[in-house]
Amino acid sequence: LVLIMVRPVPAGRSFWVEFSVGLGFVGLLQMAMQFFLIARYKHLTAPYGIDLILRYHRQIAMVALALLVAHPIILVIHDPSLAYRLNPIGGTWASRMGNLALYMLIALTLLSIFRKQLNIVYETWRVTHAILAVVTIVAAHLHVTLAGQYINTLWKELLLLGITAGTMSLYVYLRLINPL
Repeated sequence: LVLIMVRPVPAGRSFWVEFSVGLGFVGLLQMAMQFFLIARYKHLTAPYGIDLILRYHRQIAMVALALLVAHPIILVIHDPSLAYRLNPIGGTWASRMGNLALYMLIALTLLSIFRKQLNIVYETWRVTHAILAVVTIVAAHLHVTLAGQYINTLWKELLLLGITAGTMSLYVYLRLINPL
């Protein structure tokens, strides 16, 4: 949050807009952290065990979900004229990507919580979980970039790109390199 507040920043925005945007950025970073947690680095998992790491993954994912659901709700409560942006096919491309990211994250969460009740076999769930996670993080990146309010300098765009590329490289490590 400190880095995105380095000038230039959008002027004349209310506390609630800034608070909402802050929740969105914290939620995005929490999502990115999920890729690190599940990469199963031995030096990270050895002291705690994979069971504790996965439990933390589930818990912090719920925190991220709550922050990211709160982001658009606060914006719409503050300014009801923004409600049109919640339409998944309406609004701007920035809002469409935000909606896509949020809806994929909600689907990912619901499938994870109700996998057994829905009789989804683990292997199918794992592939679906991975696809939804990648789509979520890429759509969230596009949302922030297209909104352009805080990613308005080259170094900020590179920082966001680094976070997204880092999460994708962790995924490649976990699913391709580590198994080899």
